[in-house]
Amino acid sequence: MILKYKTMKQSLLIILITGILLGYSCREQKKEVYEPTPESLDKHKAPQWFSDAKFGIFIHWGVYAVPAYHEWYLVFYSPKASFGKNLGGPPYTAAQGDLSDSVFNANIWKDANEYHRQNFGVDFDYDQFIHMFQAENYDPGSWAKLFKKAGARYVVMTAKHGEEFAMWPSKFTPRNAMDMGPHRDLAGDLVKEVRAENMKMGFYHNTTYSFWDERFPNKEWVAYMNNSIKELVDMYHPDILWGDVLFSPERNEKGEDLGAEYFNTLDLLAYFYNNSPDPSQVVANDRFDLVKSVNPASKKAISNSIYRHEADRWKLGDSLSLIGDFQTP
Repeated sequence: MILKYKTMKQSLLIILITGILLGYSCREQKKEVYEPTPESLDKHKAPQWFSDAKFGIFIHWGVYAVPAYHEWYLVFYSPKASFGKNLGGPPYTAAQGDLSDSVFNANIWKDANEYHRQNFGVDFDYDQFIHMFQAENYDPGSWAKLFKKAGARYVVMTAKHGEEFAMWPSKFTPRNAMDMGPHRDLAGDLVKEVRAENMKMGFYHNTTYSFWDERFPNKEWVAYMNNSIKELVDMYHPDILWGDVLFSPERNEKGEDLGAEYFNTLDLLAYFYNNSPDPSQVVANDRFDLVKSVNPASKKAISNSIYRHEADRWKLGDSLSLIGDFQTP
């Protein structure tokens, strides 16, 4: 009996010691902390699930679904909206206003401008579409089930496109789906349903361009854009962060690309990785503008990327590299 008691005590002691050692081991295996530098961010690799996932769903959906023309509809029909710094506004109508004929014609797609005039009127402002965007038939559960049945392994939604309407209840803009239009968290509702079907969920957000905001590309707009994306990260912990566009339409006084440093996206990507539950299991694309290359011979050097022809067209030179985990065609 005494021998059995001693054996039990020894077994319990071994279990206790093992538990303590495992606890120390877990504490020592801290998650990687990323700094807002090219060298640190380059250590992050695309997770295995992303490499294995051969099929995903990308959703372009927003206020632009109301006129049902194109996600760039605002730029196409309104002469004052632009891919880059605009010519005045909001509001954004189809009217020529005080613009010369040459400037007006250069800043519209004629068919889109005429489509707007005929269907909505020359003075109909883009933001009037928001009140018409009710999403009354939106059924994210059915969407998620359909995506799963189709074989998708991940879903990416346009949380905010160039016309800068937020598909979630953002505190950084009143132009959001909870305060206006459908009065619903369109993004959050889809997140729940997609994850319930065991798929990964990501968000697209404009990063280096705007169609709507008159502040673009000044630093106030940059701070707003960064805060908007960080809010998405904090609220939904996306598995994928999808930026856009690689080369900003605006240039500095020397005619050079503004770069990732200007848009503060080195800090933004570090924030995304560091504030994800498991940084090793999230992924970001490469459309966060360019950085000065730390290794011009690397696969991420602009001269070695799928963008090399565009780099030549933009006269970017070879001393720039990409940030992010995968290249977006």
